[in-house]
Amino acid sequence: MPGPNERHFDTIERLPGLCDPEAAYEAGRALRMIGHILDSQTSPVEHGRHLLSQLASAVLTFAMRGERQLWGAEDTAFVFRETFKAPPADAQEAHDAILAYARKRPIVKAR
Repeated sequence: MPGPNERHFDTIERLPGLCDPEAAYEAGRALRMIGHILDSQTSPVEHGRHLLSQLASAVLTFAMRGERQLWGAEDTAFVFRETFKAPPADAQEAHDAILAYARKRPIVKAR
């Protein structure tokens, strides 16, 4: 059952500046895992809102600079690491979990 941060992130339609569908999909899945991580640490929804603010600022700045590389899961995980400093081992574990979840494709059942 999703917690308050994950439910809050579910209300996000699309972050401006994400133009590639595949990279945007991975960024969205990364955000969902981040919500799960925050909820597993019983972080208040204000932490999720703060992260979303940081993420939106980073994505818009990235897009306004005309960066040629796509914004995706790796970048989203980086913003999480920079926003919530953690001991290196914990930060690496969270980073790996975010990327693993973001890059995994759900199994779609054929009808």
